[in-house]
Amino acid sequence: MRKDTVWSGDVGLRADLTTGPVGHRLVASASQIQSKSRNAWAGSNFAGYSFGTLTDPVLSPAPAIASVSGDLSDPKVTERVKNTSVAVADRLSFLDGRLLATVGVRYQEIETKSYAYADGAFGSGYASEAATPAFALVYKPSDRVSLYANYAEALTPGVIAPAVVNGVTVANGGEVLSPFRAEQAEVGAKYDAGTFGGTLSVFRTTLPSAFFDPASRLYSDGGEQENRGVELTVYGEPIDGLRLIGGATWLNAEVKRSLTAANEGKSAIGVPDVQTNLNVEWDVPGLSGLTLEGRVVHTSAQAANAANTLELDAWTRFDAGVRYAFEAGGRPLTVRARVENVADEDQWVAVGGYPGSNYLTLGAPRTLSLSISAEF
Repeated sequence: MRKDTVWSGDVGLRADLTTGPVGHRLVASASQIQSKSRNAWAGSNFAGYSFGTLTDPVLSPAPAIASVSGDLSDPKVTERVKNTSVAVADRLSFLDGRLLATVGVRYQEIETKSYAYADGAFGSGYASEAATPAFALVYKPSDRVSLYANYAEALTPGVIAPAVVNGVTVANGGEVLSPFRAEQAEVGAKYDAGTFGGTLSVFRTTLPSAFFDPASRLYSDGGEQENRGVELTVYGEPIDGLRLIGGATWLNAEVKRSLTAANEGKSAIGVPDVQTNLNVEWDVPGLSGLTLEGRVVHTSAQAANAANTLELDAWTRFDAGVRYAFEAGGRPLTVRARVENVADEDQWVAVGGYPGSNYLTLGAPRTLSLSISAEF
């Protein structure tokens, strides 16, 4: 049993002023997010015996589960995270608003604590703080076209080392690893003609990656992953009542630092090179309020292990739906019906989990959902 509780709050101030030919929009904000996780049980020991392959499985006896237990009726707090930030920024406007430049800085404090499953005793903690910059530039050569570039850094919470990885007890299980300073840079263009438009951007991000060393039995965050990609989004209404929105992302997720040197330069686990989606809506003529919906989602192959010798196949899913908007008693109502995975395809859709204990996620079968919503 696991229960997560999140509290968040933010406050901000904004002021507009002018200094000569330059306009300013000053922004100051403060926010805090606190999360608390309760968990009464953790177990893992899924190693040391043969599975065979996905197409030719081998029957094996159930393993003895290595578990850490608490009280299922009263789960103890196992993790607390508090993220506090204060930010200030100035958006400068030049050339009658055709050129916008934003400069900002954010101060962050992150505090993470972990506790024992069995009795809630304090186990490990980590606190860190940093001031991170943000820059953005937007140029509008015409009313329909915007060119932009931005760069930002952020402090992200460190992960907590698991108790067991692949059936092996982790020597520093429960330890809170240090926060990571992530970076993101992006350049792009946006076109908006009212009834249709789109964006095209090129981006780069850096993320931490963790690994487990079987020799020392230590769980470490010394790895790094770099994502470089291109993202395209298009939308529009080519004819009255027919609306389209879709996009595609081409991504190169590369492991830059790893426990095993041979894995450096490999593709990151569970990150496809290509993801595409297209959503279509059509208002049925002559039937006011009735709209047909369709969606297609495609994901390319994904690496399933660090050495990239195993991968999940590419998959495609089709969804369909209908909604009907009407009034009852003077109140707007909308009834929706949707079928996900119309073709009822069996698909492994994702891979992830702790290093050395990767999990495969099976896509949902054909699923019908019904809902009704009202406006008050």
